[in-house]
Amino acid sequence: MQEPIDPKSFTKMLKKEWSSFPDALTTNEVIRLIGYTQSTLSDWIIQNKIIGIRYYNRYLIPKDSLIKYLAGDGHNKIQQKSEKHKDLIRHYIEGR
Repeated sequence: MQEPIDPKSFTKMLKKEWSSFPDALTTNEVIRLIGYTQSTLSDWIIQNKIIGIRYYNRYLIPKDSLIKYLAGDGHNKIQQKSEKHKDLIRHYIEGR
């Protein structure tokens, strides 16, 4: 069973955790932050789960779009969470 999260407080925590990162993240930065693959990020962009702005031969992902997905629909819809995503959830639960 998945631990319930409050989207507003999880959003607040992620914004604080990631405050030192730029507003638009490269896919490599997103991979380092949440541990999902390039393929997963591409799928999320294609499925309009997150915003991906095409910049030459790569995507830039607005940090707010990623946070909105992870704190909202993504929390319940992502069945196989990455270890980094699970760590973020644990950190949130421990900080409540």
